[in-house]
Amino acid sequence: MKRFASGLFGWVIQPLLVIAILAAGVWVAFNLAVEENSAPPEESAAIAPLVQVETYSTEPARVEVQGFGTIEARTRVTLVPQVSGRVVWIHPALRAGGDFSADDDLLRLEESDYVLAVRMADASLDSARATYELELADAESNVAEWTAMHQGDDPPPLVSREPQLLQARAAIASAEASLDMAKLSLERTRVRLPFAGRIISEQVDLGQYVTGGQQLATAYATDSFEVRVPIEPSELRWVRWNADPERASEVTIRDESDVLAAPLTGRVARIESELDPQSRMAIIVVDVTPQSDVLLLPGTFVAVVIASDVIDDVVTVPRSALRVDGAVWLEHEGTLRIVHPTIIRDQGEVVFVDALPAGRLVTTDLEIAVDGMAVRAVEPKP
Repeated sequence: MKRFASGLFGWVIQPLLVIAILAAGVWVAFNLAVEENSAPPEESAAIAPLVQVETYSTEPARVEVQGFGTIEARTRVTLVPQVSGRVVWIHPALRAGGDFSADDDLLRLEESDYVLAVRMADASLDSARATYELELADAESNVAEWTAMHQGDDPPPLVSREPQLLQARAAIASAEASLDMAKLSLERTRVRLPFAGRIISEQVDLGQYVTGGQQLATAYATDSFEVRVPIEPSELRWVRWNADPERASEVTIRDESDVLAAPLTGRVARIESELDPQSRMAIIVVDVTPQSDVLLLPGTFVAVVIASDVIDDVVTVPRSALRVDGAVWLEHEGTLRIVHPTIIRDQGEVVFVDALPAGRLVTTDLEIAVDGMAVRAVEPKP
């Protein structure tokens, strides 16, 4: 009996149990597959990565060329007298940092010798004029006598004293020139500059005897400044310069050391004729427009932004949306699109590119990005 029960279990019941277990496994797998296929689309889309997006538009944009430079005085001179003499008066501003107006007397030399020279030249002029009057009277007398003795004949030049009159007139002209020179030398005892400016340094003091051409001080004009800005030669295509200032590129100048109270404005004046031999950079010279309430000091380091013409129909892409390989990611109807636009201009924080296809800019970095993959767009909060 036991042997019969054992045989029944081994040949009948055990195979049925195995078949039942296999059938149960197949049924469970079938139900799982059906549930997965019948899951709502929202659950399958939940695995798509989230990306931040921004809208873009095609519109005109202005290119800006940025650079750095140092403010320099456009007019810088050395103060020298044109005559010699002892210094008898000095302007209070003739010290380092002193401000003066145009045509101010900066110093005066002793005038005595030059006053006497003017008087002597004036006397020489009177003498020359008297000599001419005497020669003219003699000539008129000789012509009258000749006419009485030689009716109808013109008197010869020696009778009419034409050479003597010419010499007398030349003497008058020479005396007049000597007088003008003496007056000019007297005027030059007052040393001036034809512009308002500021003294850089001085090497003269009261009572000092100075000679013509001796360097007494250095100064610069405060009505005209410029900035020399080195840029890459390829950037010149964005810069306009012209003899007419209104057609040149506008420039904004900002101080890097907080010396200036507010940004200054200017225009591109010219491009230097050669590249810098060491840096191989092109040098742009910018005319700075001074302001009455702003103290401009040569040597101030400034940042310069040069505005070019407006470019039509470009897309402004934020730097965060431009990939290392120059690609731009777009989100369009839940799909990632990878495009490689033509970069027109790299502005640093933004990049100007040509037209882009429909979509929104993706600013999120993804470890894996495949063209056509599903993404979920999230717009930034305002």
